[in-house]
Amino acid sequence: SLLTEEMMDGDNQWFCEALDRKVDGVRFSTFQKIPTILCIHLSRFTFDYASMQRKKVSDIISIPEALDLSFLMSGCSESLDY
Repeated sequence: SLLTEEMMDGDNQWFCEALDRKVDGVRFSTFQKIPTILCIHLSRFTFDYASMQRKKVSDIISIPEALDLSFLMSGCSESLDY
């Protein structure tokens, strides 16, 4: 996922120019501004490694009418309801 934190360690270390060497780190993304219109993409298929085939996802989802997206914002402490 785009917004999931990723540990950068081992073979995947981050190269720090200031230290001139690779170091452990955490990579993540946040938003500075939430768009007025939010488009949600739902993945309809997943890959089943046991059968080595694509499977259709038929889970029921529920999306509330109001979403608090403040947890996606960098340095935002107020509630952002959409």
